[in-house]
Amino acid sequence: MGGALVSPHNGGAANWPPPAYDPDTELFYVNTVEGYSLHYRLHAEDEKVAGYGGNSEHLVGGLGAALRAIDPKTGDLKWIHSYPGAEGSGPRPESLGGLLSTAGHLLFGGGPSGHLISYDPADGRVLWHSGLATPVSNTPITYLLDGVQYVLVAGGDCLYAFSLQN
Repeated sequence: MGGALVSPHNGGAANWPPPAYDPDTELFYVNTVEGYSLHYRLHAEDEKVAGYGGNSEHLVGGLGAALRAIDPKTGDLKWIHSYPGAEGSGPRPESLGGLLSTAGHLLFGGGPSGHLISYDPADGRVLWHSGLATPVSNTPITYLLDGVQYVLVAGGDCLYAFSLQN
């Protein structure tokens, strides 16, 4: 019995990780994954299936993952940052973490290579990155402590704090 080819896959497009909006650039930022999966519905003939019931999903390929900046007023794509090495079935969006836009003209997010990345929110240029032991698993946050601004992000079961200095 054949399955149904679905695109985006269950975790694809923009699903779980939070996007961000920057009121200065007036852009909406979202991590996206373009992937395909085959879905099979599996259940016995006499079984009454409710909801998702018995099913199976198998990732079968894709075009990769990217951070996209979108004008929410028009829907126009302003810039795109494709993640290198994310071709094939691509990462699940949750492995990219959420996005953080700051008043200091920075955009933070994870990458499939296990990095925390800082972008220029106007044009998507990478300003800084730091490798973590595992991919970003949540949305970065920022806080001020004793006059120093920090960015905090989780990767796996570790927290990473970085100070922001001029």
